[in-house]
Amino acid sequence: IGPLQLGALSFHSCSERLEYIRVQHVEADVIQRPLSRIELDEASAPKLFRLIEALEENDDVGAVHANFEVSDEILEKVVG
Repeated sequence: IGPLQLGALSFHSCSERLEYIRVQHVEADVIQRPLSRIELDEASAPKLFRLIEALEENDDVGAVHANFEVSDEILEKVVG
């Protein structure tokens, strides 16, 4: 079975229901998914990538989520 999308159902109550009907699961996590996305331009992309990298390297940060889209052309120019 693939990922469940809970909507208004809470993570805890969903987990309890799965246990109640004896569904075994390997992993259960809450994942943040954006409702909208923004398109990055060539000027903004490097700044955002540096910020994300700095946040990911910080030991106090557990996870980094973002809501951006970037074209393949811009990604190739920025990342190389």
